[in-house]
Amino acid sequence: MSYYEAFRSTSAASEIYKAIDSVITYLDYRRASRIKRSGEFGTFSEFYLPVIVVDGSLFEAKVELDKVRVRARPDLQLRTFHRGDIYIIDIVSKEHFKQFFDQVSDFHNEISRCIGSLSFPKEFRDAVQAKQKELQQSPDTAGALAMALARRGHKRRKLAKA
Repeated sequence: MSYYEAFRSTSAASEIYKAIDSVITYLDYRRASRIKRSGEFGTFSEFYLPVIVVDGSLFEAKVELDKVRVRARPDLQLRTFHRGDIYIIDIVSKEHFKQFFDQVSDFHNEISRCIGSLSFPKEFRDAVQAKQKELQQSPDTAGALAMALARRGHKRRKLAKA
C-alpha cells in the first residue's frame, strides 16, 4: 500500500508516515513491556486496535490492467511489516470516527461476552487462585488486583443488563 498527501511540501516529513511510525513504536514498546512483566505477573493477553484519525478525505486507488479506479472511503486498513511482524492499522476519517467507534464498541462487547463464557478446568482455576493469593502479598499488587476484580464485576453486571 502506498499513501499520498495532497498539497504537501516535499521538503516536509509526511504526516501519515509520522503517525504510522508513532503507532508502531508504541506497539513495540507495549510488547517489550509485556514480555518484561510476564516474569513477574505471568502470562496474560492484551488487545490493541491501533487507529489513526485523519481530518480530511480518504481515497483508495486500484490499478486494474490499464485503468486506475479511485473511490472515496470512510476508513482503510493499512497492513505493514516491521521487524518481521505484520501490523494492521485502521485509518479512519474524522467524519466517520463515531460510527467506527460504535462498531469497535460492539466488537469489544462481543469479545467480552465470549471470554466471559469460557469455562476452564478446575485445576486451572485452582492454579490461578493460588497465583492471586501469592501476588496479594504485595500491597501494591493487592490494590491493583482489587481494582481489576471490581472493574470485572462492574462490566459483567453491565453486560448482563444488555
